[in-house]
Amino acid sequence: MKKIILSISLLLALGISAQAQSDFIIRAGIHSVLNPETEINTANVKGGKVGWNLGADLRLGNFLYLQPGVHFYSSSLSVEAGSSTVDDFKNSTRIQSLKIPIMVGLAPLSNAGDNFDLVVDAGVVPSFNLGFSDDDNLFDKDDLNDVNWSGRVGAGLEFGFFAVGAYYEFGFNKIFEEGDENFSIIGATVGLKF
Repeated sequence: MKKIILSISLLLALGISAQAQSDFIIRAGIHSVLNPETEINTANVKGGKVGWNLGADLRLGNFLYLQPGVHFYSSSLSVEAGSSTVDDFKNSTRIQSLKIPIMVGLAPLSNAGDNFDLVVDAGVVPSFNLGFSDDDNLFDKDDLNDVNWSGRVGAGLEFGFFAVGAYYEFGFNKIFEEGDENFSIIGATVGLKF
């Protein structure tokens, strides 16, 4: 198994370096944490509120590419103290995190010579919690995991300097240490490619 993974990695590295193209992409977007309702410290928490993100990616390669990035995320979760229904969520807890996605993708139309391309990618995303804001003091930083890991799949369209995309991120762990299930995120971005 190790030999197969090493062989695939070597082929990817050779294919990407042979193309010798790199692009810098600045992105902004919106997203929503799709965390199922869970009880933490006698408060019910669920996802569904819209957050925002801003960051940059470095794309190495043309048809087959490697794309590491750095993104700041400000996510919101709905919170209701002592409620047993998801209809009455009024307050919000905000989590700020730094995500470092490492994506591998395909741009099948990149050699066609047009200024239009379709991109698809997949990869792993480590996330580091930077800050936490809870107006009602229902939680503290110890309730959150400091580092979260997730996988991401996405697709997008690129028109010259403009890039638009959508993605789905599925968590490998829980945001809250006492949470019931792993988190997931759905989002969309717009960007400029240099």
